[in-house]
Amino acid sequence: MADKNRSGRETIIKAGRELFRKHGVKRISIGEICKTASISRVTFYKHFNDKDDLLLCIAKIFSQKFFAKMTGIISDKHLPFEEKAARVNALKSAGIKELGEEFVKDIAGNKTPLAAKYSRQMRIKRLQLAKRLFVTARRNGEIRSDLPVEFMLYMLNKVNDIYCEIQGDKTLRKSFSGSMDIVKKLFLIYCRGIISRPKKKGRKTRRR
Repeated sequence: MADKNRSGRETIIKAGRELFRKHGVKRISIGEICKTASISRVTFYKHFNDKDDLLLCIAKIFSQKFFAKMTGIISDKHLPFEEKAARVNALKSAGIKELGEEFVKDIAGNKTPLAAKYSRQMRIKRLQLAKRLFVTARRNGEIRSDLPVEFMLYMLNKVNDIYCEIQGDKTLRKSFSGSMDIVKKLFLIYCRGIISRPKKKGRKTRRR
């Protein structure tokens, strides 16, 4: 019985993930999920309370894999800060591709209490990992020493807010080719501000 329940749940998750990836969350009904998964509504509600519950389940499964990979990148002692940051950014882009543009936009715009709670938890986790990255990079002289780590984390948090705002603004979103483009440009602006650069030697003026 346990194996049957697990199989039914996994079938729903697989169907939901594929439909959400192609069409986003808002356009898909529970009836369409049931049809794709070849199950009844009774079976769906046996495993999930509603569509948002399924959405969060899929997001959590993805997040677990994402954070495991992100932790591996940050923990690699042989990689310099810029390479770690670039790989984390590439990981985000790969995640967007895996989940699908429409799915990502709907996740960013989901304002239900359950989704908001989940987003806060994920944000805390991201900032904890980012702090590890920044502290190590500061110790190695790879990022600016004049900026407090807490301030850099605060600004990183704001970057995430900006990403969600762009996704929710149809006019502004047209300025980008897609979610991956938004991530890439925000990443570029942020990293340019915190990376330590060699000081340029001033030119000596000749006395006449």
